[in-house]
Amino acid sequence: MRECRVCGRDESQVGFPRGRRICHTCRSRQAPSKQHLYTQTSGEVAPPTPPPPPPSVDGALRAHEERQQESRLKAEHRLLTEEVKRLRVVAGEAEKLRGPEILVYRERAEERSDAVANVLASDWHIEEPVDPAAVNGLNAYDLDVARARCENFFRNTLKLTTIFSREQSIKRIDLKVLGDMFSGWIHEELIANTLLAPGDAANEFVSMFCSGVRYLLDNGPFDITGIMVPGNHGRLTHKMHIGDPTGTSLETLAYRGIARAFENEPRVQFDVARHAMVYRRFYERFTERALHGYEVKFGGGVGGLTIPLNKKVASWDTATRASITVLGHFHQKFDGGKWLVNGSLIGYNEFAQTIGAQYEPPQQVFYLVDARNGGEKTVVAPVFV
Repeated sequence: MRECRVCGRDESQVGFPRGRRICHTCRSRQAPSKQHLYTQTSGEVAPPTPPPPPPSVDGALRAHEERQQESRLKAEHRLLTEEVKRLRVVAGEAEKLRGPEILVYRERAEERSDAVANVLASDWHIEEPVDPAAVNGLNAYDLDVARARCENFFRNTLKLTTIFSREQSIKRIDLKVLGDMFSGWIHEELIANTLLAPGDAANEFVSMFCSGVRYLLDNGPFDITGIMVPGNHGRLTHKMHIGDPTGTSLETLAYRGIARAFENEPRVQFDVARHAMVYRRFYERFTERALHGYEVKFGGGVGGLTIPLNKKVASWDTATRASITVLGHFHQKFDGGKWLVNGSLIGYNEFAQTIGAQYEPPQQVFYLVDARNGGEKTVVAPVFV
């Protein structure tokens, strides 16, 4: 008769599975691990493992909290993993958008290019007054103002030349005196209004201009050259003489006085024009055309001065091509690329107001001719007075 190896009861008391030595009751009570059933010490059968005690309420709560904490940690881990993936994508795109590589330029010694400083002087009208009440206080002009503006003209000419000579090799200033430096008596109203008679006005202009040239010589290292062309206001005739505009102009006489004043100065060379239009060469290929400007007829049409002046320049270029055409007469600073129109020293007056001209402060024009490419116009700047 079989006895249970766990509880010791025999078949008369409990039932046994087929071929087993452990009864049904012990089999269902014991853990499924055979190690617990058959662990022997000194050849004896191990005692049965007691069932674990049922968990307490506190233990159950702790177990529940631990499971919730574990769930939260898993959720946070999942979110952090997704955030890391997103940031890696953003960092990859940001890498594509990084700024350009900065190249550090090495200093290298370069020779300064040669250049000539050019200044236009025209339409000073030194003895023609401007009453500020007549132009709403926009301007005032008399002999004292004309002298002050003349001084500013030469001071600022030297200042601009000195500034640009730091980057370029400038050895001389070329002055283009383009006429109407005084008003004369060509109209009846000028006979009544001008502050000086034509001869006295010419002498005053010579004194003012010579003083300015002397200032340039005393305060700068530059040589002074230039061309002097008369305007229409200095004429001694009722109308302009096309065939002899210089020989019939009081301005020509004033120009010759200036040239004689510096004939023994090696740093000064002025040429008094014998004709109304003068061509001059700078460097190998730069040709300058200089004139006063009364040759261009401007009727105030659409497009302003540009259309008639472009036509004139194109017509003149068919005979002698010029790199630049410089002129005054219109009292308006204008850079047209192939031509430069000078402003005025007298500034806005009753005549400009009557014809509807745009207001412009008194100014002249400064520009550079660089030696590059055989000569080319570069900087254009106003000379404020």
